[in-house]
Amino acid sequence: MSEITFAVEQLNRIHKGPAWHGPSLTEAVAGVSAENAARRLSAGAHNIWDLVHHIAAWDNVFGLRLMGEPIDEPSEGDFPASTSISAEQWTDLIARLNSAHDQLVEAVSRLEGSDLEQLVVGEEYSKRFLIDGSIIHHVYHTGQIVILKRALNI
Repeated sequence: MSEITFAVEQLNRIHKGPAWHGPSLTEAVAGVSAENAARRLSAGAHNIWDLVHHIAAWDNVFGLRLMGEPIDEPSEGDFPASTSISAEQWTDLIARLNSAHDQLVEAVSRLEGSDLEQLVVGEEYSKRFLIDGSIIHHVYHTGQIVILKRALNI
């Protein structure tokens, strides 16, 4: 199996399942209502909504970087703020998350093995490093969501 095929498989497993580490992100947010996604354990702490928005925003950045676009961070910021919470907005955010994931997978799929050592435009690290980091980022925040669900009895 090529490194590109392996990376695509890992990205899809951590997002859609079956994941090796526990629930995939899709499994972790399944059945979470907008109201529960917006609940906070304490003031200033991130909630599930924040984490999903953050993952979607950064998956978009990672995909753009792999396609050669020099971008520092999401246009909406590192942890984008949500001005209002509704079931419709939660559904839209989950759709955005899935779309950003699909675009990232597409960007990785277009690479050749020889591209992996190329530096990301405007950065001092390789495309391989970015892909590995995106996988770790996804798993880390999925774990946070699972812990939040347990703490909030969701």
